[in-house]
Amino acid sequence: MQATDSHGNSSASPTRALTLSSRGGGGSASGGGGQPPPAGGPSASIDQPTVGSTYSPGDFIDVQATATDPDASVASVQLVWHSPSGDTLFDLGPVGQDVLGISLRLYDQAVVGPRTLRVSVTDENGQSTTSSPVVVQVQ
Repeated sequence: MQATDSHGNSSASPTRALTLSSRGGGGSASGGGGQPPPAGGPSASIDQPTVGSTYSPGDFIDVQATATDPDASVASVQLVWHSPSGDTLFDLGPVGQDVLGISLRLYDQAVVGPRTLRVSVTDENGQSTTSSPVVVQVQ
């Protein structure tokens, strides 16, 4: 590879050889073998509540999330609840196929302000991902 900067200076990196093989062949630039890593990984989304939902102290918040993995079993699904006092983790239980949930009750003295919810999913291969955040308001 040849690179040239804005002052006309250039440099070349050495050529490297890479051997590719079909599944189970084990060829690689470092000489290692073995199976390739799993192609996919888990995915997660929060279905309920929706962004911008508002709640009052004492209300119940029903959380539902979808967790899937195209090539492995989902091993664990947790809700990450971020509030002014910090993060709290909750295990989600099955509600339907690929849908998990939990019902949370806000304290009667809950502090007004935003709460950020994320779902963390790990599959049987140890791959994990976190959903996009959903921010709700306590008023």
